[in-house]
This record gives sequence, structure tokens and C-alpha cells, in this order.
Amino acid sequence: MQAVKDFAYGQPLEATEAEKVVQRLIRVLFRGHMLCSTPNNSNENTVSFSYKRPFGCESGQPQLVRPHRLGELFPHQMLYVLRHYVYDGLQLPVFTALSGEIQHDLEDVDSIDFYEHAYIFDKNFLRCFYVMDSCNLHGNTYEAILTEYAPLEETPV
Repeated sequence: MQAVKDFAYGQPLEATEAEKVVQRLIRVLFRGHMLCSTPNNSNENTVSFSYKRPFGCESGQPQLVRPHRLGELFPHQMLYVLRHYVYDGLQLPVFTALSGEIQHDLEDVDSIDFYEHAYIFDKNFLRCFYVMDSCNLHGNTYEAILTEYAPLEETPV
């Protein structure tokens, strides 16, 4: 029996860097998680972010796709992986990994743990994939089902 690996890639980003990356993801694709307020006696708006996941969809028409879509859109590119589950004490564990490695892992979910509810996105924030907690039988293995999101505008922010 093959050992099950954790859905994590190398060292996660440092906490403040990971927070900035997730804030950018929210600004581009999930704006409903930006909270604006005007403090008393001030005309300046402040923006805070809700990191509660799953993020609500505000980005066009999401579609269900298979893991091979990662390789189609981003062949041999480094992608961000935002795990849903706490990793090494980090509330926003963000990793970087090659698209092919992530695709390979998601094409056989029996060989990985803690992949559910993760977000995978490119460094230009052109696409984001939400890893659902269900899977499909494809050949002899179970593969993850992904929801693909694109920004309402096709240009990076």
C-alpha cells in the first residue's frame, strides 16, 4: 500500500507574505470578503478582509473541471496553493508548487490527505481553482473535482 502524503509543498510562505497573497486573491476574485468601514470622526475608509472559507463567488460563471485543467492553463508554472486546514500553526498556509505536481496529486486523491477545500491560483490571479470535497472515478483512481473561477475582468488587478 502506498503511503499517503500531506497536501503541502515544501515550506509555506511566511505568515505576513501569505496574508498579502490571500488579500490580493480576495481583491481580484472574491470581493465579497472585503469589508469597508469609515471610522468615527474620519473620512478615510478602511478595508479589512474576511478569511473565512469557502469564499463566496463573485467572479463570473464558475465551472467544474478536472485536474488536467491546471496543466492546460499553466503548463510548467509555479502556482499558489492555499490549504484550508491549519498547517504548522499557520491559519493561512500558502505554498508554491509546479502545476504538474499539483495536477498529479489531484488526479489520485487516495494518495493525499487534507486536499479538500484548498484554493489553487496563478501568480497573476487570472484563474483560481477551488478543490471540492467530492471526487470522480477516472480509470482506476479517484480524482478531485475543481471549481474554476476567473475574474469578472480578464485583466490582472
